[in-house]
Amino acid sequence: MPSEGNAARGGRPLTPGCLSLVITLLTMGCVDRLTAQPCEGSTDCKSGACVSGACVAAGGDAGEGGGGLAADATQPAQDAASDGTDCQPAGDDVTCDGVDDDCDAVVDEDCRSAIEAELLWTWVPGGNFDMGGGEPRAMPVHRVAVPGFAMIRAPVTNAQFDRCVEAGACQDRRFDVCRDRLNVRPPPVADVFRRADHPAACVTWQDAHDFSAWLGRGARLPSEAEWEFAARAGDGRQFPWGSEPADCRHAVITEPGGELGCGFFGTGPVCSRGVVNGFCDLAGNVFEWMADSYHDDYTGAPVDGSPWNADVPRFRSTRGGSWDLDSGHSTTRLRRPFPPEQALDFVGFRLVRPAE
Repeated sequence: MPSEGNAARGGRPLTPGCLSLVITLLTMGCVDRLTAQPCEGSTDCKSGACVSGACVAAGGDAGEGGGGLAADATQPAQDAASDGTDCQPAGDDVTCDGVDDDCDAVVDEDCRSAIEAELLWTWVPGGNFDMGGGEPRAMPVHRVAVPGFAMIRAPVTNAQFDRCVEAGACQDRRFDVCRDRLNVRPPPVADVFRRADHPAACVTWQDAHDFSAWLGRGARLPSEAEWEFAARAGDGRQFPWGSEPADCRHAVITEPGGELGCGFFGTGPVCSRGVVNGFCDLAGNVFEWMADSYHDDYTGAPVDGSPWNADVPRFRSTRGGSWDLDSGHSTTRLRRPFPPEQALDFVGFRLVRPAE
């Protein structure tokens, strides 16, 4: 039998099993004060819960009459996820810190859900179209059947990419070595490329891939076929809005004799030139990394809309044109190769995911 010293004040002694649980709770800091009120269920307790036949209360100072468990009173406070990852109680702020904030063994799900809402996924129904044309790199024209997919409205922004960096899932960008097309502007890159609502340029192909993997739920870089199908709205248009050549009303480009990037002197805010068929910036602003390895032309290209990859790609394909080029480089068919390890101030990315 336990001694009187082992009994909670005011009543019956605790059983050995209850005493063990109480010691555990006290050790973990979950219980501030105990009552010895006997009980058969939590409804018998004024506050707290019924544990092993005795009411257990928590909260408040031991010298005060308050109390009550903040969470499930039958469980000790959880301070680690089931997989061993450190976690902290969830707060009001959505953070991307690589911590399991609500102790459910899933890291940063609130943060990623917040970004999901910002990305504005647009559904693209599948269909058939004639891909390519207009330049030798986009020949031969070939018929492609593209399954339905979703694509985000605009390129991933600096603010969104930086959340992945904060979470530890993406590498911080090296703006001090990020280069322009001809390496004529010495680093560091101008502040215009760091603004929160501008596309995340200065990213390597791997950076873009890492972001998509962190976001999850099948997010990935688009295939060239998917990107072109969305940009052309399923028909033969030369620009996302139709046949009219690009200018600063339509896209962030550099017009002949005009200012760089329509006066931004770099990237512009995403969607600053409006939304066409559910998307922004498919022409101009930044080239976008594709999932595909680059091939000199379309000879032997897949006809099912999937990415076309080599075992060890020397170059990756990009699409869409950029802020430092003119209208002729902003067509829906134009494709350009860049080394996947290179970070450039005119290349960013957007994401797709398959039907769920």
